[in-house]
Amino acid sequence: MAPAGYHRIVSPTLKVPSDTSVTIPVGLLSCHVRDRLYTYLCECCGSHRFAPGDPLLRELSTNVISTAFVKPSPPPANGGGKKGHAKQAKASAPPTLTQPYLQVILHDTVLFPEGGGQPHDIGLLTTEDNHVWDVEFVKRHGGVAVHYLKVTDDSEGVPDTLAVGKQVHLTLGEAGFPEKA
Repeated sequence: MAPAGYHRIVSPTLKVPSDTSVTIPVGLLSCHVRDRLYTYLCECCGSHRFAPGDPLLRELSTNVISTAFVKPSPPPANGGGKKGHAKQAKASAPPTLTQPYLQVILHDTVLFPEGGGQPHDIGLLTTEDNHVWDVEFVKRHGGVAVHYLKVTDDSEGVPDTLAVGKQVHLTLGEAGFPEKA
C-alpha cells in the first residue's frame, strides 16, 4: 500500500474497470503497479513529489473472467514473420504446449505477463475450496494477461471452482520474490 498522504494520479482517459466481470488491460494490472505514480507533499520543502506504487505487491484476491481447458499443441511451422519485432511476436504468440493446461483470465493479477523482453512471473492460484494450482506462466494475448495453470490430474474440463465470477487468490511464486524486492 502507498503511504498515507500519497494521492493517485488520475487520468480522464485511462481507467481501471471497476466491473469485476471485465479484465483489467495489461499495463493497468496490479503487477504493473510499480509503473503507477502517486504524488505526495514533501515534508522537507513542501513541494509535490512523485513516487511509485507498491512494487512489492505479492498477493491479490480477484475474480475469474474466463477459463478454458487446452490440450498440448504441435510445434508451430517455421513461418517467415517480421524479424524486427521478434520479442513482441514471441511475447504475444500462443505458447507451444507440451501438456494440458487451464487458461485463466482474471479481473486483475500480481503475476507479470511475459512481454517487452521481460520474463513472466510464476505463482500460485488458490480457489475457494483451498485447491492450490501452479501458475506455470503468464502470457499477453492482445491486451489481456492469460494465466496457464498446470493440470495435474486426468480431467479434461474446467473445475466449478474456476467458473466465471468465482473468487481466487493469487500469490507471486518464490522465484519472483527477489526480483520484486
